[in-house]
Amino acid sequence: IINFKWRKFAKTRYVIFIGLYFLYLLSFMAAVTLDSGRVHQGNVINHLIISFSIIVLALGFMFIIAEIMQMIAYRKHYFGTYNVIDLGSTILPMIYAVGVFLRSSWRFEYVGISMLFVYVDFILRLRVFKEFGIPIFIMIEIFKRVRGPIVIIAMMVFAYTHIYWLLFSYMEVTDLVGDSPVTNDFSTPQRALVSVFFFVTGSFGGLSGAFGNPTVALLAIVFSFMTAVLLLNILIALMSDVV
Repeated sequence: IINFKWRKFAKTRYVIFIGLYFLYLLSFMAAVTLDSGRVHQGNVINHLIISFSIIVLALGFMFIIAEIMQMIAYRKHYFGTYNVIDLGSTILPMIYAVGVFLRSSWRFEYVGISMLFVYVDFILRLRVFKEFGIPIFIMIEIFKRVRGPIVIIAMMVFAYTHIYWLLFSYMEVTDLVGDSPVTNDFSTPQRALVSVFFFVTGSFGGLSGAFGNPTVALLAIVFSFMTAVLLLNILIALMSDVV
């Protein structure tokens, strides 16, 4: 029955819906690109930004109504991962579009997160088609299986961020690149977090000029062993069972 309904009318309706969402995505991406300062500003560009923002608001309002109808229908069962992403991909671009009309600078603060939500949501909406649904399902199942090791890695990243941030707060980096001192990539918690995150990929560039300190070197070796040798191999083993 489900296959019959899908072939009879549901597929056509969903293709139309995907088409509208694709127009929504293109309009939002065009608006933020033109509004980014990367394109020479002028009256024509400003009119285009406003036009694309109107499309974002119009289609976003339609998608919001659809989400509200789902909330009413499913109530407490509505708030799942997919629906939260749907909400984020609808509300955040609309906030940006409102900011365009208000000429407010705060709209730029949401652009990056908004773009991420919109792109991810568009990909997830393709899951009803077999060609996209199977890979998406496999990726979700892989994540479910490996979330334990991922949480452990995240905890280690947080721990090392705290450790190195404190160590570098009272340790002087003495190495030079040419005539310039090496930049301290652990001067703030944010920079420390980014630097430690790249440790997972084997990039220890943030520690340049500090490997002469035995504590720093030992901690880096322990981190590399725990993540690259142990946890990543555990991840591979768990993923192989799913695929």
